[in-house]
Order: sequence, then C-alpha cells, then structure tokens
Amino acid sequence: MSRSYATADEMNMPFTGAKLALLMGEQVIVILRDDIPTIPFPGYWDLPGGGREADEPPLACVMRETFEELGLTIRPDVISWGRCFTLREEVNWFFVARVPEEIVGSIRFGG
Repeated sequence: MSRSYATADEMNMPFTGAKLALLMGEQVIVILRDDIPTIPFPGYWDLPGGGREADEPPLACVMRETFEELGLTIRPDVISWGRCFTLREEVNWFFVARVPEEIVGSIRFGG
C-alpha cells in the first residue's frame, strides 16, 4: 500500500494532537464521546485520537491514542495518508488507515 504523508519538516513541527480515520470496507470506526460537560464536544461522535504527550511525533501520538481508546495496535505501515492542518493557530494531524473487518472483534474500549 502506498503511503502519502506530509514533508519531513511538517512531521517534526510542534502540534497539538492527532486523529485517525479507520476505514473498514465502506464503514468508518467512530467513538461516542463521554457526555461529560467538562470535555470538548461531550456526547458527540468522534474519531480515535487526542492530544500529544511530551515530544512524541504525530504517528506515535495517533497510534498511542488509538490503543488507549480502542485497544487496537495500528502499525505505521497500515496508515496510508496523513496531513497536518492549522485551525485557530493550532496544528493538528489527520491520518487514514484501512483495516480488515475482523478488527472489530479486537476493539476494547479504554477508560
């Protein structure tokens, strides 16, 4: 599978967080966020991902968050696309990976 990421300079620039679209056939794996008023977008559907820890690179961030939230270990070679986007002066990453339907049986929601 060919991969398309941003430049090496973009992969090393400061960023806030990362999200991952897990494509499974014609479906997308999503998470229903907790309905807690103290978090952003409570009760909304979302993609796995979250905030950067320390100085981790974008791929490491999104893979760690996906494991924490879904219990899934996503290999870097499965991620086929990634780009950074700036919104309101924050840089965030968005990645895409295709996964087999069998992965659903491995999902274990985190705390």
